[in-house]
Amino acid sequence: MRLASPTTPRQSDGERLAAAIDWLWAASVVALGPIDAAPERAREIVSRHVEKHFPGGLGSFLFWTADDARAFNSRGRLVRPMTLHCSSEEVVVTALAAAREAGLEAAIAPEPDSVRILPAVIEARRR
Repeated sequence: MRLASPTTPRQSDGERLAAAIDWLWAASVVALGPIDAAPERAREIVSRHVEKHFPGGLGSFLFWTADDARAFNSRGRLVRPMTLHCSSEEVVVTALAAAREAGLEAAIAPEPDSVRILPAVIEARRR
């Protein structure tokens, strides 16, 4: 699956994340955030939400916390890593693909069933 519109260098990390989220929804993964709760509690909240609003669905979801949402500065640049918490290993694989397709640096996080979105490395300007 390809994104509807290709990413450009002018896009902010926040815009790239939004593109990845759109990609995930298109792949039937419910993506919600920020959730103002600790990850364990947020997982319960999102799981109940998915069961209630998507009863015939696959139950696949991911979310990020309010703390992770603060990883972006006012210009939409990711200034520290953020974590996407996933419902399963399959969603981890899908989230990694979506993030990379959107032009984000992503890796499997140390937390179970999670993806870490990393700030882009900026090359020093040559003089």
